[in-house]
Amino acid sequence: MKKVKSIMVLLIIIALLLIIPSVVNAADEYTYSDTEQGIEWSYELDDNGNVINLKCKTKSVTNSAVRIPSTIEGKTVISIGSNAFKSVTGITEVTIPNTIKEGSTSPCLDNPNITKITLEEGLTIVPQKLCANTGITEITIPNTVKEIGHSAFENCTNLKNVDLGNIETLGFQVFKGCTSLTEITIPNTLKNGATSPCLDNPNITKITLEEGLTIVPQKLCANTGITEITIPNTVKEIGHSAFENCTNLKNVDLGNIETLGFQVFKGCTSLTEITIPNTLKNGATSPCLDNPNITKITLEEGLTIVPQKLCANTGITEITIPNTVTEIGYSAFENCTQLEKITILDNVTKIGPYEVDTNLNSRDLVFGNHNDNLTIYCYEDSVAAKYATKYNIKYEYLTKPSNPENPSNPSTEPDDTETPNDTDGKDDTTAPGKLPQTGVSIGVSLAIIVVIASGTFAYIRYRKLKGI
Repeated sequence: MKKVKSIMVLLIIIALLLIIPSVVNAADEYTYSDTEQGIEWSYELDDNGNVINLKCKTKSVTNSAVRIPSTIEGKTVISIGSNAFKSVTGITEVTIPNTIKEGSTSPCLDNPNITKITLEEGLTIVPQKLCANTGITEITIPNTVKEIGHSAFENCTNLKNVDLGNIETLGFQVFKGCTSLTEITIPNTLKNGATSPCLDNPNITKITLEEGLTIVPQKLCANTGITEITIPNTVKEIGHSAFENCTNLKNVDLGNIETLGFQVFKGCTSLTEITIPNTLKNGATSPCLDNPNITKITLEEGLTIVPQKLCANTGITEITIPNTVTEIGYSAFENCTQLEKITILDNVTKIGPYEVDTNLNSRDLVFGNHNDNLTIYCYEDSVAAKYATKYNIKYEYLTKPSNPENPSNPSTEPDDTETPNDTDGKDDTTAPGKLPQTGVSIGVSLAIIVVIASGTFAYIRYRKLKGI
């Protein structure tokens, strides 16, 4: 037992010997006197010998324009520490060297007296929190910068003008709390957004997306105060939640998008109608529009598919599927609890899992949780009619147009010659478990067959008796 205890004590001592030096080294602070600018700096060194956590120790700076050094005693400065200029007086301008790569968890410069920040050409990233809590009124991002970190300009309350240069990635809450910023242009180089709202500023009421942009990244415009948005024709994809909680958004032009992410317009309480372009090909695994305030959706002629989840969770009451559509995707109208009328023509050959001449036993995956009064307006013997029968959805037959060259404008009035008479007040068009009626009641047809058979049998019996 004593031997075991001795071994344990020895192991603890070894562990302490290994840990203590690293802790000491992490806490080692160095100072550097910048005689040219009259500033004393404090800093630390990382494992590679780079200067990190650089801070200004001088409380009153005589030179109002300060340049953060790119090197100290031959070592590269790569990060600025938290509150690096907090409470430092006399400073109004700061130049950030292009060697900076990292920010901190708290505001870096953190000084409202700094009204001008120059980012050197060659800088590749504006680190997180770098310019937060400063008094700048404008900022120009060098074309060499590819990424702006989260909260980089948070609470810059005087910031009015922003040039984003050629950025490719935008972090979250970059302009949160920038109360003077009302408009911004997104460069066509942008490719990636963040997992939380990027701009995140209700004071931004105008966003211009540059022509040439190919994607509106996830969360890009979320939580802004825009009232309208035009998607350039070069954009092929809108990422999930791109406009989430834009509560003032009323008008949307989706351009020529091909893919729509999920919850793109969730929380956009002022958005009541939208047109889906005929270029759209793909939806998401969760509801795309996801907005019960949208009561009117127009599907452009030329559209070939209604993608999965497209109209789910919207407040539409009726919709017409264009004549060019051949497929309606899974859950396309799921939870559309206000939807009572949908027109589907012969061109649609696949509805969710249901195709022509198939006999699938799966549940209804298109109109899940639908209104009890949902009625499919369709042609006799169409896939839509068979689908309605299979899943116990009401249907009404349409009269096919007399002009076969214009099948996209059928009469939406039920064809009384094809639908059974409603003599007892019951809606016989629901017909669960049966195909839609085809002009003559199945019961009447059976009766005729019985009469003919009975007559034939009687005639044969009569001939036999006569021959006796």
